[in-house]
Amino acid sequence: MGYNYAEPYLCFALCYKEPCSLIGAFKGDSEHYNSIAARVYRIGVENENSVGMWLRVSFNEREQAKNVLQRLKKNRMRSKIIYTAKNNFVIYVNHPSPCSNECPLLRTPPKVMVKTAIITGMGILFELLSFSKKHIESFMADYKCKALACGTLKEAMKYFLTSKEQEALYLAYSRGYYDRKRKTRLRELAKELNMSTSTLNEILRSAEGKVIEAFIKHDLPHLIFENIVFKKLKNEKLPEKSKSAARK
Repeated sequence: MGYNYAEPYLCFALCYKEPCSLIGAFKGDSEHYNSIAARVYRIGVENENSVGMWLRVSFNEREQAKNVLQRLKKNRMRSKIIYTAKNNFVIYVNHPSPCSNECPLLRTPPKVMVKTAIITGMGILFELLSFSKKHIESFMADYKCKALACGTLKEAMKYFLTSKEQEALYLAYSRGYYDRKRKTRLRELAKELNMSTSTLNEILRSAEGKVIEAFIKHDLPHLIFENIVFKKLKNEKLPEKSKSAARK
């Protein structure tokens, strides 16, 4: 017997619950705290006294990252950089005194999937997915979250590939079109797909743009916050704690 589910509902919500030494490490005393953020790769309870988490931290300036590492150490959180690039690095952090069930990162909301969690100086930005809008609203109410952008999955996930884009991109990749030394040409792919070269070129360009957008959002989470969320919040009423931070 099948289930008749409604279309998935997705919402970006900024949550702030004090005290939070992890958010504090990204806020600090700088007016540029909105230019650094960390995507949560994985988080789990290691023992009754600590939590381990893997984060991808991205930033505009290296000095911002150094300050975050110093504040993590000051708050008794051990950290180790696993991988580093120009504007981001992957880090493991051990939190010796987590907030347990009070922390939205450690709580599994009923019937809601946390698709993404990004730690910022203004709070934790969650990307929540559920078949029920009420379940998402319940989670946001528990943690005093502010809904930033909500809608159906199709409306929110504009970088999803269409079926034609998937077919063209997968074929191009499998035939070696994206190899350093190309193993096929655009017209050969177009012939195999029974379409013109110009049409295939447009489809591939659209697909490539979506893939690049998804990659950038994944590797540089601070850009999501800085270019989208922060601009939106500047024109609206911010959470009280965030207001005071913005004035510092």
